[in-house]
Amino acid sequence: MKTNLNFAATAVSLIMLAGCVEESGSSSVTPGRATLAQVEQACVSRLAQEAGVSPSQVSVVNSTGSTEGTAVFLTNANGAPWVCRADGAGNITALEFQGEG
Repeated sequence: MKTNLNFAATAVSLIMLAGCVEESGSSSVTPGRATLAQVEQACVSRLAQEAGVSPSQVSVVNSTGSTEGTAVFLTNANGAPWVCRADGAGNITALEFQGEG
């Protein structure tokens, strides 16, 4: 009986853990974490505020993300390249100019 109980507990644990696997490129939301779209929007807003322009004048060129953080590559109204970095929770940690546009 004890062996059956241990087996059942192990099976239930494995089933529960199977739902915790995060796939690259997934749009699932982890509690306490920002989605890639949320980070992109926050970066657009931050650059627009810093540059004194409308968010519609800032474009997302590319973005990459992981559980550790996200990098969003942007251009402003004159085409100048910027990179915005955020931690895994979506807090912006840096906004850096990348050269002449």
